[in-house]
Amino acid sequence: MPELRRAGAADVPALLDVFFRALEDLDEQLGRAHQAPDPRPLEEHFRHLISTDPATSIVADDDGRPVAFGIALRRGTHGFLSFLFVRPGWQGHGLGRA
Repeated sequence: MPELRRAGAADVPALLDVFFRALEDLDEQLGRAHQAPDPRPLEEHFRHLISTDPATSIVADDDGRPVAFGIALRRGTHGFLSFLFVRPGWQGHGLGRA
């Protein structure tokens, strides 16, 4: 099982890779055409979420390579799971549950 740790700003490029690989895999499974990724707006969003809620941004690392991540928003007593993405090949191994 990969190691779980808090995400930091340096992880953002790897999180974007996990995100877009998971979407490409979903497109293939559904027989949809791939959409060209535009990481710029998402990169800014990830950086904002990680900096404002660092305790709720988690990465699953396999020997230093992020294979999954989750980012939640916490505002007062309310929480919202904003992102939960797992790299193809690691899906179905309990990372989302962890």
